[in-house]
Amino acid sequence: MDIYIKRLKTRLAMMESKALKASNPKEKELIKRNLMKIYEEIKEIRKDLDEVEAKLKKITNSIKPRDTESNPQNVKSFVQAMKVSPVNVLTMLDEGWNNIIKENYDKAIQTLKKTVELAPDEIEAMNLLSWALMKKGLLDDAMIIAQKVIMKIPDDPIAHTNMGYIMYKKKNYGEAIEDLSKVIRQKKNKKAVIYSTYYLGLIYMDRGMYDDAIEHFRKTLEMSPNLYEAYYHLGLTFEMMGNKDLAIKSWKKCFSLNKYTIWAKKSQEKLKDYNIEIN
Repeated sequence: MDIYIKRLKTRLAMMESKALKASNPKEKELIKRNLMKIYEEIKEIRKDLDEVEAKLKKITNSIKPRDTESNPQNVKSFVQAMKVSPVNVLTMLDEGWNNIIKENYDKAIQTLKKTVELAPDEIEAMNLLSWALMKKGLLDDAMIIAQKVIMKIPDDPIAHTNMGYIMYKKKNYGEAIEDLSKVIRQKKNKKAVIYSTYYLGLIYMDRGMYDDAIEHFRKTLEMSPNLYEAYYHLGLTFEMMGNKDLAIKSWKKCFSLNKYTIWAKKSQEKLKDYNIEIN
């Protein structure tokens, strides 16, 4: 299932790229047909999973666990697992991540808490919940969840990325740098590497190590050209160094990528400080 989902995401990414480049009706129609095929595949998978889940519940209801009294926690976890299908978990994870990207942290937390409740062993849900909590500013709650993940999987890259950010916000810079640098060295997860590099840039910017901050923001943007906040903070770093022209260039770039993001609005406000109006 995991392999198929990854292939499906790859196919959708290719379709998205083609859709952006499509310039005539025939190309667009072909893309639309291919998307419909993918949609039909997803419907069939969901149907098969629902049938399997129904069969599983039927079998479960036909037996009485003998260890209910001796090991109630196992029974509770088993019952919780019956409440959600793999497709539903993936849907909830996507919803949670999309809300994090949009900075709708309250919605993300609500969705991801429910996901963890229904699928308590889902590591990705725990990591995303920790991420949403820390971005909301609930650092202690975020840290507890990140620590739980690390207890289960000591080298989990997202958990260490989250811990690095939490330590940074708590001004424990040494621990933050240690966690984030470890993630970058191991290179186990691209998303973790991107954000660890970005968070190191924030640390260096805050500590006045501007050359190091610029280096890390630029590395971040090489890996993820649409990480809007990196452009905004790159501009701030240039401003702190007294390089007004490069600061303005970074903020204009941030705004041009997507003017509806919070980082575009922040960039727009910074540009107003220099009497530059953009819409």
